[in-house]
Amino acid sequence: MRNILALPFAAIKAGRAAAPVSLLLIALALSLALAGCATPAVRPEPSLPGSEVLLKRLEETSRRVLRFAAQGRWSYEGPRGNQNASFSLAAASPDRLRLLAVDPFGRPALTVVAQAGTIRLLSHKETRLYTGPTDLCLKKCFLPLGLDLAELMGLLSGGCPVWPFREAQVSRDPSGLIRLALLGSRACPGAACREEILMDAERWLPRRVRLLAADGRVLKEVVFDDYRDAGGVEAPYEISFADQTEQVSLKVSYDEVRINIPLLESLFNLEVPPGVLIQEVCRDADDNCQ
Repeated sequence: MRNILALPFAAIKAGRAAAPVSLLLIALALSLALAGCATPAVRPEPSLPGSEVLLKRLEETSRRVLRFAAQGRWSYEGPRGNQNASFSLAAASPDRLRLLAVDPFGRPALTVVAQAGTIRLLSHKETRLYTGPTDLCLKKCFLPLGLDLAELMGLLSGGCPVWPFREAQVSRDPSGLIRLALLGSRACPGAACREEILMDAERWLPRRVRLLAADGRVLKEVVFDDYRDAGGVEAPYEISFADQTEQVSLKVSYDEVRINIPLLESLFNLEVPPGVLIQEVCRDADDNCQ
């Protein structure tokens, strides 16, 4: 068998006229080989936006929803027991909310109405109405996640609360999300903590909000997932809350969300059926909610 590498040298021996053609073929082969082994160009990561830009976007996101209505399911776990229910919800900024929860058999279980600083919870099973100041009852008794009504309504519609802070830093999370760290946050009274907001790198939508203690422990966390269009506004259809301090968690899964639709004022009125026992709760910070 003839040696392929010896062919050019044989051509040289045969005559000088063949040399330029043979050398040209060698150069062409080498160039093709080198081109096939070339390292592809690495696309540089896009530059990170400034903290002022991200904070402005979060403010716009929180202010975009004035009214919303939704239907879905929730799963609640806490020291007082676990609960799974279907619900319908209507809310209007700044302080009106109505929620109806039904049990797995389709029977009304709870009706909650908040308006003008007062919240009323009607337990259909107990035939009892609990009433008290909205924010204190939400934080301490009805939904002990440490959220007032404005914060809860904002989170339920995909908004992200930003508490006063000392310094803001922007970095890229290993997952590829943009991390906005708010140092010296006042979200934790009497303790130094940090608020971290992880945002979509392309649309800057909130994906995860965490409150971290000085030692790095996660105190509270909110996760937004399954964003969809809800009447021209992108809204998360799955929201998970977790409070590690209170050992409370709540997962909300929406089947339908409608943003900034007209809501009748009568929605936020609650007619108490006859024979219902009325009990005041959350009268002060020392009330044990029993």
